[in-house]
Amino acid sequence: MVMRTRPTFLLPRITISRLLIIALVLISACVLVLLGGSFHAPGDLAARAGRVKREKRYPDYQVRSDKPGKHGENGAAVHLTGDEFNRSEILFKKEAFNIIASDMISLQRSLPDVRVKECRNIQYDWDLPTASIVIIFHNEAWSPLLRTVWSVINRSPPELLKEIILLDDYSDREELHEKLDKYVAENFDRNVVRIVRCKERQGLISARVRGAEAATGDVLIFLDSHCEANVGWLEPIVSHIKYNPKTMVCPMIDHIGDRTLGYGGTGDSSTGGFWWSLHFKWIEMQESDVKRRKSHTDPYRIEPLLQRIKDKPKHMLCPIVDAIMDKTLAYSLNGGVALGGFTWSLHFTWEDVLEHPELAKSLTDPLPSVVSPFL
Repeated sequence: MVMRTRPTFLLPRITISRLLIIALVLISACVLVLLGGSFHAPGDLAARAGRVKREKRYPDYQVRSDKPGKHGENGAAVHLTGDEFNRSEILFKKEAFNIIASDMISLQRSLPDVRVKECRNIQYDWDLPTASIVIIFHNEAWSPLLRTVWSVINRSPPELLKEIILLDDYSDREELHEKLDKYVAENFDRNVVRIVRCKERQGLISARVRGAEAATGDVLIFLDSHCEANVGWLEPIVSHIKYNPKTMVCPMIDHIGDRTLGYGGTGDSSTGGFWWSLHFKWIEMQESDVKRRKSHTDPYRIEPLLQRIKDKPKHMLCPIVDAIMDKTLAYSLNGGVALGGFTWSLHFTWEDVLEHPELAKSLTDPLPSVVSPFL
């Protein structure tokens, strides 16, 4: 019979000194884990401090404001009466909006989340490009300008917001100089919000070029100096650009009343456009675009004219021109069945496209610039 014996394990003798060494090693490892990533070059410390501050602010921006007020919270309208109303009407001629109501609203007021359910459920990639937000202003009023900045700070993921550049296009409004410099220095990290000033008036486009030259982020985003960014505004913009760097993206623009500062969503069935006077207006989405979109989260196509230029940048294009009657000024749709041209006397005339079916396969196809039997 073979007798089996149990194996024996030799354990080292545990002493007090060994226990102390093990404890010190464990404590050191914990400290290294907690401080991991804190060993940065001196120049990075300020940026890191700003990011930690923004991460602390970001999760609760929807439910509170650092300086909550009783006016305009959750995007509510402000209705003035008496002397305040009369003053606001006088100042409206200068500011083009109700400055009295704006000054009564917190610079960090809360807004309702007006996104559709599909938008709220989208999960974006973790490695999206960073954005430089360029805000051009010229004699902008104090409260709408800073409310724009705070809304971007509070409602942008810190890892995506590279910086906010306030580009002053030679303002002569007193409060936009030393007072603004002091406010920005005291309330924002200098690596996040900075002011760039023009030494002479540039105009909107040249000022945007100046802002682009000063930007350091992966993506450039230009905002008006009197808007409010809402929750989830930035992620879809940089996400589309990540997958197609040549894309020019315009976000959904909600409505803020010029007289009450009330905030409201515009839905997803309209897009921005301009009257002949170049004033902004809302345009209903074309039926073809409505059918093309599979969900409310699908982007709109750019305007047909811009699409043609994108496809054939060397072409000179003219949009369909609708008719305004010379005697009654009544407006009527061209409908895409007539092409503008000139008679031999150089007077403008309409040429019926339906008489030349060979020119286009469908009403959405572009037409040649000249209707001629030699085409």
